[in-house]
Amino acid sequence: MLRARSSRQYCNQAWLLYMFQLKKWYLDSVTETGDVVILYWACVGWGPFRLYYGASLYSSQSKESVHRHTFRPGAEPVINSKVVDWSCQGLKVSGTWSSRMDGIECMLIDQTHGQILWNCASPSANAKICIDGNIIEGLGYVEHLTMTLKPWQLPFDELRWGRFLAPKDSLIWIQWEGRMPRTWVWLNGVEQKHVNVTENRVELLDGGVVLDLRNNRVVRSGFLSNTALRSIRLLSALIPGWGSAHETKWLARGTLSRPDNVVSGWAIHEVVQWP
Repeated sequence: MLRARSSRQYCNQAWLLYMFQLKKWYLDSVTETGDVVILYWACVGWGPFRLYYGASLYSSQSKESVHRHTFRPGAEPVINSKVVDWSCQGLKVSGTWSSRMDGIECMLIDQTHGQILWNCASPSANAKICIDGNIIEGLGYVEHLTMTLKPWQLPFDELRWGRFLAPKDSLIWIQWEGRMPRTWVWLNGVEQKHVNVTENRVELLDGGVVLDLRNNRVVRSGFLSNTALRSIRLLSALIPGWGSAHETKWLARGTLSRPDNVVSGWAIHEVVQWP
């Protein structure tokens, strides 16, 4: 019995030493009336292990949210000039995002044991998505994340992320709380240095620009093992702490105020907490 337990412990430790890589695409769109589509394509590589994954979330004000997933998501999204295309038969979805702004790339963390590279392919796009026979048209957003840092080495225990889109504006924020607190905010592709981010407010302290969020509608909430990772619970069980991480994702009406004007739009934002 002791020998078997030692063998299992050795195998688990050896597994954790393998090289890790996560590639994840996030794509979304919100109509003028508040119907929202959120799509994911992901590939997790851990040593010889490869897992491909696709997911969709469709939420409207008049119907319950519909979630789908597939382990055969097909090829990852394709960028051609400023246009992103993706289709997935398993999710019954196809879409095109025609970017209205240049992309943004930022190395969020670069350490000897791993990196997190964030690439926002479309900070704001005209999106047209066909999902389950329904056509969703509105402003959309696309980002691509590549991570070689192992999940249990993440230097934060709370992540806040959000994006706000209006016809002529894009505001994106990422905030870490924990061992390495960091905040990034981009307004129309330009990084802002002096900012204050809270649950329902983003302030750009240098220019007097304020985003206020209201009428938050929960589109997904729960433990990651029951939401984003619910169909790959084996993976969440292998990653220390991820099974008990909790996420809440909202759709909110946003007001972006400047000293000389005010614009309205839709925001998608979330918080993920690790115990």
